[in-house]
Amino acid sequence: MSEERLQEIKDSLNAQYEIAKSDNKYQSVYVVLDEEQELIEEIERLNNIIKTKDEGFKASIEELTDYANRIDKALEYIKEYLYINEETGEYCLTHTFDSSNLYELMKILKEKNK
Repeated sequence: MSEERLQEIKDSLNAQYEIAKSDNKYQSVYVVLDEEQELIEEIERLNNIIKTKDEGFKASIEELTDYANRIDKALEYIKEYLYINEETGEYCLTHTFDSSNLYELMKILKEKNK
């Protein structure tokens, strides 16, 4: 439910309370109004849960996007050391990966995007 619609319901409820207060003949209206107030509180509670879940979902997407970007960077780094053997059509390394290459690759994979 939108915030605007929820505010409309609250305003309507407050107006109904004022009308009921002005005339004591409408005591039974208080019961209905109290139930409406409980429904509004439940809607607000559920809206808060949805907002919290939505924020968590957005954070998860951002985290997954960050991981995907790191993997892309790592693949680009590895591709710098590859060439295609014209005879076999296979990828070959230009040289053996050593500790410095692996260190750079690990740095790329661990570095969070800003």
